[in-house]
Amino acid sequence: MGEYQALLAVLSQTLSLVKLHIRVSSSYTKDILTKNLSKNEEKGWSGVPHRKILQIITATLRARHGRTTIDKIRDQEIKSDVKELARASLASAGDIEEPHLAVPKALLITGISLPKVTQSLLYREILNLKKAPT
Repeated sequence: MGEYQALLAVLSQTLSLVKLHIRVSSSYTKDILTKNLSKNEEKGWSGVPHRKILQIITATLRARHGRTTIDKIRDQEIKSDVKELARASLASAGDIEEPHLAVPKALLITGISLPKVTQSLLYREILNLKKAPT
């Protein structure tokens, strides 16, 4: 969840015309936002943890005008990058603002694609809705 929040913060604080190269530490995050994106959207993000923030990230990526690429960072690069980011974060601790989360409704895909829906998928969604706090 922290990686998703960081990704959303970067997207919301970067001008949409700027070319952006995003490096994530998780293969899962990279795959869910790239090669598995259309499959998850067709299923209405059913069974995907943190689907609300992923839907917002996806809509925000679609709203961007500049080219955006997503890659997985190599494990050996993580330690040095984390140290550098921690130093930069501590240096600018007072300058941090909450991200602006306004997403155009036209870009937010929330439903299930009827040709892809199955009885088991609908049943899982019903169970998820019953478990969800109201």
